[in-house]
Amino acid sequence: MTNEDYSGHTSPFESEVPTSGSAQPNSNPSAGAQLKHLKDLKPAPYNPRRISAPAQDGLQESLHQFGDISGIVFNTRTGHLVAGHQRLAALKQRFGALLTLEHDAHGNPLLAVEGTDHRFPIRVVDWDESKEKLANLSANNPHIAGEFTDSVVGIIEELGHCDLSSLITPLRIEDIISPDATSPGNKLPEPGDAEKTRLDFGWGVIVNCESEQEQVELLERFAEEGLECRPLIS
Repeated sequence: MTNEDYSGHTSPFESEVPTSGSAQPNSNPSAGAQLKHLKDLKPAPYNPRRISAPAQDGLQESLHQFGDISGIVFNTRTGHLVAGHQRLAALKQRFGALLTLEHDAHGNPLLAVEGTDHRFPIRVVDWDESKEKLANLSANNPHIAGEFTDSVVGIIEELGHCDLSSLITPLRIEDIISPDATSPGNKLPEPGDAEKTRLDFGWGVIVNCESEQEQVELLERFAEEGLECRPLIS
């Protein structure tokens, strides 16, 4: 255990082994492929994602500096979440009082949902505020992430005929190929660009939001109601 990471990691690259109480797909050794060597982690041949060289360089640097920050990360020095804000909010909204904080056999914290096998590990770190903020931005930076390729269209069509096709709509899978103004792939204008944008004449309403997240949620709600709207930054 280092003085920066209390999740049992000796380096940012050390793999995390699921606890005995965690429900993991194919956790039964007889269920399929087994992991014994690094070479066993084979990429999915259908993976409809690619990443540019600059984005790959940025991702490598993020992994080197902060380790895996894709899940729920808590900074004990400041008492803040570093990453996982939306995941935590979604879990609270979905499960309410059934969501509890527990610890595994090694003392590592996790979120559990009573009456289910759902377990969500919490990585605990000890960082100063500057490093925390850098990690927060890196965890949400689309410029060090991959992008979908054209092959995603065929995969979505195939999934439309599978037993889990009913999940396509709630998971917003179709939005991948038909994005709207609220999709992550559509960038909000930079402040300078927004100030130079000339709006067409018409009747409208400006709603002031306290955060980008609130703006996105409102745009989604308006789009569902069939209202024409656009994001503004001032």
